[in-house]
Amino acid sequence: MIDKVYKDKEDRRQFFTHNQIMFAAVNKENKFVFFSDSWLKCLKLKPEELRDINFTLLIHPDDLERSLDAYDFYKETGKFAIKMFHNRYRRSDGTYASIQWFGGEHDEELELSLTSAFELPADYEPFNWRV
Repeated sequence: MIDKVYKDKEDRRQFFTHNQIMFAAVNKENKFVFFSDSWLKCLKLKPEELRDINFTLLIHPDDLERSLDAYDFYKETGKFAIKMFHNRYRRSDGTYASIQWFGGEHDEELELSLTSAFELPADYEPFNWRV
């Protein structure tokens, strides 16, 4: 679909490079196969570091169970369990970024989960929600 919106590859690259929204495609091994530059900025990682790690290893331990429950539901239904889902991902310096997930699609044929998210401000304090 994006091919129809943007005329050439440079236009598409610019869209992902300069967008603050964190777009990603994750394979069935839970590894990032595509990600926008905003992921690298948020997590302070190099492209090869993000590509080589199972994303579950980046999730804060307190968020892991509910994140995996939400992700399983998402893969089964193609929808997030709740409209807006929040969890924390570990940065390369050991601190955590608060991530707000707000859209995506799971493609069974390609065996990819396509997602969009953004980083929340450092002083963000989520309310206590459950999946």
